[in-house]
Amino acid sequence: MKRVVRILLDIIDLYVPTITFIIMFLAFIVQVVFRYVPMLRPLPWAYDVTIFAFIWTTLLAACHVRRIGRHIKFDMFYLSRSELTRTLFRLISNSLVLLACVVSFMPTLSYLTFIHGDKSSVLRIPMSLGYGPIIVFILLIGYYSAQDIVLDIKELISKINESHSS
Repeated sequence: MKRVVRILLDIIDLYVPTITFIIMFLAFIVQVVFRYVPMLRPLPWAYDVTIFAFIWTTLLAACHVRRIGRHIKFDMFYLSRSELTRTLFRLISNSLVLLACVVSFMPTLSYLTFIHGDKSSVLRIPMSLGYGPIIVFILLIGYYSAQDIVLDIKELISKINESHSS
């Protein structure tokens, strides 16, 4: 089961952003060529493709970066603290992120439902499809934060047990 979940997560937050990045890059290059080469006209659809692909790429790739723990950190203060303090910092920060995900889920879902009838200007793609990855982002970031909370609570319990047995 863990293998299936990992494959599914890889598809969602690794392979889809890779594909959407390639689409975004190609649409951008085509857009530049058609705009600046004489005798060619700008392609209006390239802008829609670039914007939606950018949204999909950034939100889903951010989930992958969070999963593997490679996001940018300013941790000079954090690393100068004891292991127990770092665990407490992680618990607090992950709890705040999880809380933000829980609080923002329903309003975001409601807004995506509201804009479903709106279409992009050129390609006529539903705006909810273009902005849909934000729901996946909220769910995955919340899931990864909850996982880290569980691990940190186990670590905290282990440290407390170690200190009592000493």
